[in-house]
Amino acid sequence: MRPIFDGKFRELLATSSELTVLQGVLACLIGIANSGAVGMSNKKELSQQEKVAAIKAFDF
Repeated sequence: MRPIFDGKFRELLATSSELTVLQGVLACLIGIANSGAVGMSNKKELSQQEKVAAIKAFDF
């Protein structure tokens, strides 16, 4: 990942192994964003009683 900091991003696209790593990082970031969006929409749909019950379920 050093070429990113040196301003040589195009070098990362030169080999298939580096391109595969970048695709994996992108897939992870998309998955994290998708999971966050689903969690936020689920939180909006819950009633106050359901929110309290969910908090109690994770109170160790």
